[in-house]
Amino acid sequence: MSTPSDPPAGRTWADRLDDFFHEEANWGGATWGFLVLRFYLAVTMILGGFGKFENPDKSVWELGFTHWQTNAQNMLETFSASPLPNFMLVPYVYGLGLIEFVLGVFLLVGVKTKWTLAAVGLLFVSLSIGLRLLGNFGGAANIGVYCLVTVIALMLVRANRLEVWR
Repeated sequence: MSTPSDPPAGRTWADRLDDFFHEEANWGGATWGFLVLRFYLAVTMILGGFGKFENPDKSVWELGFTHWQTNAQNMLETFSASPLPNFMLVPYVYGLGLIEFVLGVFLLVGVKTKWTLAAVGLLFVSLSIGLRLLGNFGGAANIGVYCLVTVIALMLVRANRLEVWR
């Protein structure tokens, strides 16, 4: 007599474990790869959002809305040399930290993951364009790597098994 925990006839526990880690199972390599990329991008976005609220004086680590305002003013001064008009820069610079944080939380929790990844990718493209306009080609190349990671995550999004809101 077999118990419910026994493997099916002709299948060993090693076979079942092997199935668990391969594509035929729900949790194959693509799923694990997607989760790694998703959590990496989530943490990157959350920390990027926090960075906008961080004390610009790096001697003391603290977060606050006054720091957010100071950082936004510093970014506006930096981008004043670019050809972008001020009416586009102000909402972008002031909303950037909050948008990064919210997108990061959405990725971490799994809220509309495909659409959130698309928004993250577009945000990275906009950051890359801004850095190129400033002549910071190294920074733009770094953002390009994040774009590539986002594209790979979008290619693997069908393997997503953990999502709160599809």
